[in-house]
Amino acid sequence: MALLNDALLAAALDRLGPRDDPWDAMIDLALHHAVAQKLAVAPPVLFNQIAARLPDGPMPDLLRAFGARQDVTLEAFGWQLIQTPEGPDFIPT
Repeated sequence: MALLNDALLAAALDRLGPRDDPWDAMIDLALHHAVAQKLAVAPPVLFNQIAARLPDGPMPDLLRAFGARQDVTLEAFGWQLIQTPEGPDFIPT
């Protein structure tokens, strides 16, 4: 859980700023949403916790809204889960 939390925070921090396209951010956030689901972590709780750590702006709002979505699947956002010799990984479809 701590690793997922840190990874989502890092992804959100990387996306701060007005130049970012929300759709591009959602494509990346879908990975964190899917992992949270697989780990039985409630995405709204996780995404809200990360949003609370960010400065005001579009990214915290996007995190809160995206975390609450119930229609997030890897396929819908262009990802596929694969098994590699090192373990599970994601690739774009």
